[in-house]
Amino acid sequence: MERVDDATAHVSQHLSLQPNLDESTWEVWGKLDGYGGSVVSKVLTEEADLIESLPEGERPGLGYRRAVALAKVCEDRRPGIGSTPLITVFVDADGAETEAGTPVGPEILDKVACVGDLELIRNVDGKPLSVGRRSRVSPSG
Repeated sequence: MERVDDATAHVSQHLSLQPNLDESTWEVWGKLDGYGGSVVSKVLTEEADLIESLPEGERPGLGYRRAVALAKVCEDRRPGIGSTPLITVFVDADGAETEAGTPVGPEILDKVACVGDLELIRNVDGKPLSVGRRSRVSPSG
């Protein structure tokens, strides 16, 4: 590879993140140069190999495990990680959602409950009925 080709590959890198309308899922795609791609692949594969089987005993595929690993690596590196994040969840008859309006189901709720303090606000007809105490639902780590 010529130096100019290497430089072109480097400056043409990009990463796109596209949420759906309610931000309950995100699409991620992009392009990395050879070095960046090999580093990302190595780190995500190593992290993916640490992910345990699902409760039913099934081993998730590598694509799934890499996606979980990417979120974990980013979560571990987020600024202020030494402090405990407070996650506010509003619950009503229609379901649960974060303060930002992102819907959360039981699986996601279990996950966010493990990474910080959880504050549940129960709503009836759009009005807070009760506000739960901040609580740690499960130990971090």
